[in-house]
Amino acid sequence: MRKFIGLGICLLLSHVAQAQAPLTLREAIETALSANLDIRLARNQAQIASNNAQPGAAGMLPTVQATLDPSLSRNNIRQEFINGNTLVNPNAGQQSLNANLLLNWTLFDGTAMFTNYKRLNKFEEIGALQARAAIEQVITEVTLAYYETRQNLSQLAAAEKNLELSRERLLLAEARAALGSTSGQELLQSRVDFNADSSLVLRQQEQLLQSKIRLNQLLNRRVETDWLPVDSMPTASTLELAELRKQAIASNTWLQLAEMQAEVAALDTRLTRNAMLPKVELVSGYHINRLQSEAGFLASNQNRGLDLGLRAGITVFDGGRLTRERKNAALMQANALLAEEREKQAMDALLLSSFVAYENNRKLIEMEAENLDIAQQNVNIAREAYRVGSISALALREAQQQLLVAESRLMDAQFAAALHFTTLQRLSGQLIR
Repeated sequence: MRKFIGLGICLLLSHVAQAQAPLTLREAIETALSANLDIRLARNQAQIASNNAQPGAAGMLPTVQATLDPSLSRNNIRQEFINGNTLVNPNAGQQSLNANLLLNWTLFDGTAMFTNYKRLNKFEEIGALQARAAIEQVITEVTLAYYETRQNLSQLAAAEKNLELSRERLLLAEARAALGSTSGQELLQSRVDFNADSSLVLRQQEQLLQSKIRLNQLLNRRVETDWLPVDSMPTASTLELAELRKQAIASNTWLQLAEMQAEVAALDTRLTRNAMLPKVELVSGYHINRLQSEAGFLASNQNRGLDLGLRAGITVFDGGRLTRERKNAALMQANALLAEEREKQAMDALLLSSFVAYENNRKLIEMEAENLDIAQQNVNIAREAYRVGSISALALREAQQQLLVAESRLMDAQFAAALHFTTLQRLSGQLIR
């Protein structure tokens, strides 16, 4: 049984070891910025908003339309006149050409065109902010997936070290059993513990592979691509809550989006007022009409000329639609301001909770590092004592488990600190520099 478990572990480890390309966090982020599908979608949406932010899209420029309508016909004509004369013209041809160039230009629409232009520019800014938010989200996910892989790799190393200690204990128990100096129960317990630790290595190996797959997906590359994290967990640095709040108010992407949405809502309200004012349009055109006929009273007819005029209009009554839209727009503007305030509260709450969690994990890292050193010393002493038979296998196993738990707690604190540090960077707008 032990041989089969060892063989399974070796096969998994050989799969991990082959073709592992080293990868730094910076390289992972740079790859994601150019290849991640969510970022590419967000950038395309931002480009669409930028394309729309043009004077013509706001109705500030004239529209010019050209039409051309040529036609040709042939008819058998027989005409009888009142005086008794008859005109017969078989297969008589007729050609006509109508060409028009039409111009329509809104000169005044209650300044709605200028309001629309400002609105389109706001949407361009919103598109850029939404693309920035998507980039921040992907960078956050890439960073956490990278550090999760680093954590899983360290936990795998700890599990393998723990397995080696269990193997050493099992070999020693087998040797003692062969000499008759130990009970069969101690040997069986050693085998049970070895099998349990082997299972732990297999489970940790699976978690490592899963975290690698998650990062590969974020980087938009083949999910089976193997890689090895180069960077270790970041050192927890000291942060100031007041400075973080100041940066968040000035640079938080989602807060800026809420502010932009409120400004757009104010422009929408202005548009409902603009719609109640008169509209004046310049209408102009140039036309050419030509007719040639082999039958009838006219052999040819041609006219060309320029048309120029103004068209003015105002909505006198529309069933209360404009009044209703104005009231609804005012409510939407009020809602946008409330949403902005809600976003500020949510940001401040998350900032404070993330800061508290970060500081707590900073302290835990120091405590758990000291505790890990003590647990390692305890295992070293217990191992030597077990070899000379001064302590039981149960005491060694307890020391062994304490070391594994201490290593896990330290890694968990390091990962949690990295997670909350990344969150604080995103909230304060410092994730993209």
